[in-house]
Amino acid sequence: MSIIDKAMKKLQNNQSASVAKRITPHIKTTKYKAKVANSRSKECKLHIDRERLISAGLSISAADGSLTVDNAFRRIKRPILANAYGKESALVENGNIVMVCSSLPGEGKTFNAINISMSIAIELDKTVLLVDADLPRRNTSSLFGLDDEPGLTDVLVGEKDLTDAIVSTDLQDFKILPAGTKHHHGTELLASDKMFNLITELASRYQDRIIIFDTPPLLITSEAQVLAGLAGQVVLIVEADRTLKHDVEDAVAMLDSTKPIGLILNKTQVTSGSDYYGDSAYGAY
Repeated sequence: MSIIDKAMKKLQNNQSASVAKRITPHIKTTKYKAKVANSRSKECKLHIDRERLISAGLSISAADGSLTVDNAFRRIKRPILANAYGKESALVENGNIVMVCSSLPGEGKTFNAINISMSIAIELDKTVLLVDADLPRRNTSSLFGLDDEPGLTDVLVGEKDLTDAIVSTDLQDFKILPAGTKHHHGTELLASDKMFNLITELASRYQDRIIIFDTPPLLITSEAQVLAGLAGQVVLIVEADRTLKHDVEDAVAMLDSTKPIGLILNKTQVTSGSDYYGDSAYGAY
């Protein structure tokens, strides 16, 4: 039995065919005006519009410091944190660098990247930096109203310092590095030595921080494979009942099998009495 079959079987054992499917809503990327000045000071923080994120299909369900998320994402984050800081973390190089990707567009990687990030951010001692590295689509930046803010591309071309490009938010321990200014060689920048140097800096400079990259789909751009090679662990999003098995196999074949690779089966069927209350189930290769 292949690793794909094993992973899928493991996840399917947690599901029930007798219940109706819960569909993750498509994330809406309508822009809104971010409550942050263009010339940000260190004290100026981005306001997280929680109600808007909820209406866009995200699993955020609180409006203050008692932020809660679906139990599924609490469960998903545990192996990610273990690979970064647990007993096995010494075996995972750059374990705090996490790439969230998919085989093809539309499988829910941005939905999962944001929810995982916010779930980890409620840990008492874990700061999260969410990086929008999907430069063609920029869904993460759009959702937070950061389309016009400097970010990743500006850092890579040397027009902005990393610390100045990172956006602090009013959600404690949650920060964002937007996609940045549109650049005609944007995707090439992702595969450049500058990107390698940036990830190396992030891994060493922010060892107490989880850095999550929302990246392009693996089967669409070669840059995603390069990013996967730089990350310490990879989370692959698979849309239930839509993603073809051979697409998952092709995507996994592009990844380094010596690294921790997690599978999130998105938009799954769930059992009312099970541990899963969200729209995602998690398994590891």
